[in-house]
Amino acid sequence: MSFIVEVETGDAGHLRDLHAWTGRQPALRGLTRIIAAAPAPGRLGPVPEILQVVVGSGGALAGLSGMVIAWLNARPGEVTVKLTRGEDHLEITSKCVRSLSPEELRTLVIQVSETLDGSRKIAGGR
Repeated sequence: MSFIVEVETGDAGHLRDLHAWTGRQPALRGLTRIIAAAPAPGRLGPVPEILQVVVGSGGALAGLSGMVIAWLNARPGEVTVKLTRGEDHLEITSKCVRSLSPEELRTLVIQVSETLDGSRKIAGGR
């Protein structure tokens, strides 16, 4: 399965940081890459736009879900991550994640994993 991960803050550093986090996860190591967009008019060089993650179901998918949620929980301010597979997408905000108890965080990881592998639909994301 291939996923597109977008970080909506306007700061490309957040995307690079998330990419670095994936490299520290054994189940995700080597499965992610930053896809560069064409440079904006008047700018030189490519600008990181999205993170592509290619994983199978199971452990790597659960690792991706848990890692994204942990990364959001550690971010100050308001950060939104959009996970996309084909036509389906799910958005998770740092504000929402930080408001959850440890048990609710575990439940969210399971829900996100199930949503991403297609076995569960969550209306509107979280």
